[in-house]
Amino acid sequence: MRRFRFSTMEPTDLSELDIDLAISCLGYETRAIKVAGKFFESAKRKIAIGFCRQKVLSFHDNKNYFEKAGFDVFGDISDEEFQPIVESQLDLLMLDNDSKLKRIVIDISCFDRYRLAVLCQLLLNQIQTNKVEVWFCYNIAAYDPPETNFSINARLQPVHPSYVGTRPDPLAGTTAIIGLGYEREKALGAAEYLEANEVFTYCPTSRIEEYRASVEEANELLLSQLASDHRFVYAVEHPAKLVSELSSVVKGIMLRSSIIMIPLGPKMFALCCLLTASMFPDVSVWRMSQGGATSPSDRRPTENFSILRISD
Repeated sequence: MRRFRFSTMEPTDLSELDIDLAISCLGYETRAIKVAGKFFESAKRKIAIGFCRQKVLSFHDNKNYFEKAGFDVFGDISDEEFQPIVESQLDLLMLDNDSKLKRIVIDISCFDRYRLAVLCQLLLNQIQTNKVEVWFCYNIAAYDPPETNFSINARLQPVHPSYVGTRPDPLAGTTAIIGLGYEREKALGAAEYLEANEVFTYCPTSRIEEYRASVEEANELLLSQLASDHRFVYAVEHPAKLVSELSSVVKGIMLRSSIIMIPLGPKMFALCCLLTASMFPDVSVWRMSQGGATSPSDRRPTENFSILRISD
């Protein structure tokens, strides 16, 4: 099993950090520039990577910000191009062969789950092979009422080839570990699609208290079907504790069942699922993709952050 050290950090810790490489997402949400504006000003190298789709809402304002702030901007990048770009930036960082610890910080607030999986895989490999410390930062969005146009026909699939896990054993059955968001019955649809023998849910809490009631209301039917010891609550601002708790649950299940994690809800939960699966390769991580079923919507920034430091 791969082993790493996980630590929950405070914004003041990140403000004082000597950053060698900062990675941002050039997205359409207003919050796409929040972490960069607060923490990345003095980073030695700064890059922002965009998508080749959905250049709407605040995309062009965000692009202008990154360019003026001294970022190298990759603004029209497909999923196939994403990994080579990140690899090339890591290679440039490692050209400096001094013995100094290198610190990489990634703002995960607006990256999708596929790109989160790519980043997770590449950066964990760097931690194990080089003198590197990685910080993941997530800005918790301001509360807005949930959208009502979720399609129950959304597609479920492994988030990335590196996180397929082992083939489910029909005799052992499948256990689903599902993060809850506030889209109505989305988690229930995932559980029913998998026909899981056992389901565990993770409900997020944060300093933005409005989310909790909306999440519980949206998932009322699924939660009513589960015993209390299968319903977990986690604090978004304490990711290291979440990784530890997910690892404990996985260890208790994996000998009797195949495990599929479906990280709905905050991106920090998705990251923690990917990190857990990286330590337990038999575990699969899936994403729920709706294709064009939803329209882009803005997520506004707040002063609330979740920060996770990973070292060897």
